[in-house]
Amino acid sequence: MTDASPSNPASGFHIRPYAADDLSAVIALWETCGLVVPWNDPRCDIQRKLDADGAGFLVGAIGTRLVASVMAGYEGHRGWLNYLAVDPGFRGRGLGRNMVRAAEALLLGRGCPKVNLQIRAGNIAVADFYRRLGYRADAAVGLGKRLIPDAPAMAAAVESDEQFRILPTPPPADEYLRLRVRAGMSPGTPEAAALGLPRSLFAVSAYHRGNLIGMGRVVGDGGCNFTIVDVAVDPDRRRQGLGRRIMAKIMFYLQRNAPPGAQVFLLAETPEFYERIGFRHIDPAGMAMYWPHGSKYDIQETKK
Repeated sequence: MTDASPSNPASGFHIRPYAADDLSAVIALWETCGLVVPWNDPRCDIQRKLDADGAGFLVGAIGTRLVASVMAGYEGHRGWLNYLAVDPGFRGRGLGRNMVRAAEALLLGRGCPKVNLQIRAGNIAVADFYRRLGYRADAAVGLGKRLIPDAPAMAAAVESDEQFRILPTPPPADEYLRLRVRAGMSPGTPEAAALGLPRSLFAVSAYHRGNLIGMGRVVGDGGCNFTIVDVAVDPDRRRQGLGRRIMAKIMFYLQRNAPPGAQVFLLAETPEFYERIGFRHIDPAGMAMYWPHGSKYDIQETKK
């Protein structure tokens, strides 16, 4: 559908409709890009799209390697984009822009007057990407209601009561940095937060009256190693069970997504709390270490 050109610097890149043989490659791409979340079964989402409008499901490939995807749909009033993904190893080459343009052309060909999309809260990098393509925030509030739960995955979705509202998403970078400081953690930087938060395998954010008061994330390679990081509760909200509720969400994610043999780690400032959950100390002969970023290092061959 789309070949390499001066405006498409990736040699051999082409866009085509999704095919049945693409299933495993598409799901792997979505997992790599952090698009697979516990409350949406990717196989169900793909089958629903094929049943409703298979022609609106596009994938991008370089040679035989599938490196991009996007779903485009039109219901007669507005068009929608979903599951835009580009393999991290092929970013910066204009592939995402080309996928969006191809989806827009498909919608325009159907007479679609306007296209909408949704971005997860805190995903600053993706929001900036769409702004560069001409997308702007609408004067509207996004609402949603699930009609068909994807099996038990809904247990990890939004949880709300009179005290807290717990969302399965990373917090915005500025709120994340503020809570780290309030919780006594190292301050971090806006640059690191903007890059790191969207790459979380899983994240939880807890709010009270619009203020971030708790959070936690899972990072790693999604297969061999998972690390629980950034578990923090505002000092004014401790001893109210919030930390345990955040960890319950994280453990639910790990139970569903960490394969047998995977290693799950964390660095605990309050080990007693995690011991009660079921975590155990690593071999005491070992020692957790870190490299102070920017400091000198010296790697030489060890001589006997």
